[in-house]
Amino acid sequence: MNDTPRAARPEWVAALRDAGIDLDACHEKIRQIIEYWFSIHPETGLPGRQHFDPIDVPRHLRNLRLLDVVDGDPPRFRTRLMGTYLVEFFGQEQTGLCFDEIYPNFEKTKAFRHMTETVATKRPNWYRGKPILKHEKDFATIERVFLPFAQDGNRVDLILSCILFGDEDGNFC
Repeated sequence: MNDTPRAARPEWVAALRDAGIDLDACHEKIRQIIEYWFSIHPETGLPGRQHFDPIDVPRHLRNLRLLDVVDGDPPRFRTRLMGTYLVEFFGQEQTGLCFDEIYPNFEKTKAFRHMTETVATKRPNWYRGKPILKHEKDFATIERVFLPFAQDGNRVDLILSCILFGDEDGNFC
């Protein structure tokens, strides 16, 4: 990997700001997963699943979710892989399930809008705030990023999500 993360380069910082993301405002783990995404980014197009190696981000695995983008109008989102913290906080293993099977009226949620924006714009989508979807555990805030992947470099077919959970004191796990 390059000594200077690509996310630190001016063109990538500008791209992130265009997507409403300020790396300085992101939690360290979110910033690291964004920088990893940029480090595997090919010269043209988006990175694909073939570029992502979970061994490169061992500290983040428990907070990661891989989402298959299932073609349709609108698209559906199916969990391919779910980290252990996510299973604990969401209260169930969701691997193999589509979000619309788990959450009633999912298409009307902000989470759905953020996922479809990630697919349409082919850019990361970052959120910090109150939880959008129902969770098993109580926590004050979440911070998450959606990172688009495209096997062919163009059509988004996978989203890598990193989700952190914050308590009332601002501590994230």
